[in-house]
Amino acid sequence: MDLKEVAQLKALAAVEQVAPVRFTPDTLRHLLQVDLDTFGRFCLHADAHADHALRAAVEAGEALRAHCKDVQDNAAWRAFLRQPPRAALAALLAQPAHLGCGHVKRLVTHAEAYGVRPGWRRTSCGCSTNCGWRGRRRWSG
Repeated sequence: MDLKEVAQLKALAAVEQVAPVRFTPDTLRHLLQVDLDTFGRFCLHADAHADHALRAAVEAGEALRAHCKDVQDNAAWRAFLRQPPRAALAALLAQPAHLGCGHVKRLVTHAEAYGVRPGWRRTSCGCSTNCGWRGRRRWSG
């Protein structure tokens, strides 16, 4: 998710604030899919601090520790992230300490200031994460 996707969530939140409409997670997924079909890309990036925090959390947590015991170097770590136990890792990826993009991190930690409901952030981050894991350009929720 990059600044474009953050701006889209803010625009949809503005629609909710001025019109008598409430977008459901399914509707939000559909709207994000239409955008992806139209523009053909999304971006979800991290930084070294978030990556190190995520790796420490993975290695410390019981749900994932056994799956990454053979991860010894950065190449193996990246390979692990492409095909992890998805549910357990997705929960960690939704935590602010593991988000490297400052725009997304601010959206997560200050959703009210952005006028965006927290559920939207979970839906959009989950869609982009699942899409990346499946190697597809399509969202999957």
